[in-house]
Amino acid sequence: MTSNGSRKTSSHRPLFDGERRIARAKVLRRKVPRESHAEWKAWKHRDPIQILEQASIHRVPRLLPIRYGRMLRSPFSFYRGAAAIMAADLSRTPASGMRVQASCSPDEATASRPGGRERRHWQR
Repeated sequence: MTSNGSRKTSSHRPLFDGERRIARAKVLRRKVPRESHAEWKAWKHRDPIQILEQASIHRVPRLLPIRYGRMLRSPFSFYRGAAAIMAADLSRTPASGMRVQASCSPDEATASRPGGRERRHWQR
């Protein structure tokens, strides 16, 4: 707040202008070139089942068979339910240090479940 009691308005400003951001990205790309992601090897004690079980500790136990059954339907369904395995695999790949936050809209999240609980919530 200002001295007269009104709120300060802040103008949103990017951390880096376009040219600086591009230059920084090029430095990071030299540090971790795309080719460094061309090959992937499973680490010695990789156990996807254990990763899924660990990721399910806080889930409702009676719903786990339904979840795993859905994962069996197709490779796409498996990968939708196996984010923990992908995260574990990617955690051992080269990284530039740049953080990315990715998300989707409620419509995208429930696109494969017409009438799902989340969709009904957002349609209110």
